[in-house]
Amino acid sequence: MKRNTLSHLLLLVVMSLTITATVRAQKTAGEISFGVIGGLHSSSASYSHLPDGLNDPKSMFGYNAGLFAEFELSPLVSLRPQLSLLTRGSKIESINTRQGKSDYSFNAKYTDFRLPVMFNFGSKGSISPYMYVAPTVGFVYGGKLKLEGAIDYEIDVTQANMANTYFAITPGVGVKFPLGGVNLGVEMNYELGLTDTYGSKEKDGKAHAVNLSSNYTIDGTRKMSGFEFNVFLSVPLSTFSGSSSGNNSKASQKGRQQAPKVQQPVRQNNQVRQSQPRKAYYTLEEVKAMSTRGERLKGVTINAASNITFASGKTALSAQAKRYLDRMAQFFIEQDLKVDVRAHTDSQGADDVNMRLSEQRAEAVYNYLVSKGVKANRLSYSFYGETQPIQSNDTDAGRRANRRVEFVIK
Repeated sequence: MKRNTLSHLLLLVVMSLTITATVRAQKTAGEISFGVIGGLHSSSASYSHLPDGLNDPKSMFGYNAGLFAEFELSPLVSLRPQLSLLTRGSKIESINTRQGKSDYSFNAKYTDFRLPVMFNFGSKGSISPYMYVAPTVGFVYGGKLKLEGAIDYEIDVTQANMANTYFAITPGVGVKFPLGGVNLGVEMNYELGLTDTYGSKEKDGKAHAVNLSSNYTIDGTRKMSGFEFNVFLSVPLSTFSGSSSGNNSKASQKGRQQAPKVQQPVRQNNQVRQSQPRKAYYTLEEVKAMSTRGERLKGVTINAASNITFASGKTALSAQAKRYLDRMAQFFIEQDLKVDVRAHTDSQGADDVNMRLSEQRAEAVYNYLVSKGVKANRLSYSFYGETQPIQSNDTDAGRRANRRVEFVIK
């Protein structure tokens, strides 16, 4: 089996293992997205030793394209395994040969596997900048090495004495723009090559030059670096949580969403025995009192409609809401509670807009509680849009009641 075929099989195995390990390691609620990425790649060669009289190497430009899967490990960190095709190379002009001056260039085609660790800023559903650092391994699968001028010579790089494997570290920055159900983004990075791209024959004196009758050796190293500018499009495919019971919901699933369970009176021996909890909704102060009395809190729903309010069509938390959430976070931490944040809207506006708005509001509350020290693996969030009103939407008071955030203790 050819060397480049083995390399590609190894690459697929590594990528499969990485994705599998990422999914199994997932401990907090997060989103999985798949996407395509592509753009412009420039590369340059850094030689530790060039003979006197040679010009500085020139950069070469090409395109790159790839596929990726992004795994949200937490609201701030995600992992994005990526498989890309691109070219790397450089050009040295006016090399003296016995026949005269020639230009030397190589343009090697690579299959890259990258593993960006991404640090996200801003909330999901809004314009979000991010930065990342990615270990990179590349495998040569084609390309050309050329002499042009007094000597015209060309050879496939897989037949030349070029190193088959390339390693680099790639830091970058980017911005995501939500567009309906997809994300559009732009990013740029700098790739710092870590390994020598000269092949072993070029270093041990066994390589043969077309303009020389004898073998030759190469001194020093040749390392590749470069810049990239990319555009990507990603589609969130599912949400998952290692700590919740699947309450995170998408707009396409709103028909299957479950309403918060309310304990109903149980009739026993012609007497009505009220089971716990006795009310559909509680205030935070009531739940604190229940905890002090040693009562069981599982299944209790805290309705924060009067404390957490949003401007029409907005997702930003008010100062009043933050003060309330500060107290709530302290209580959740002290009691080590497991809680699902649930957001609802009134019926004004389009169904899909309301569903998306409730998702963004639920996430804003979730992110704020995490920022205040509540463990992410003790929280989840759900969103229901206008599908679960508790009062009529025909009155202002009813709509205010329906625009609510609830906290269900699990």
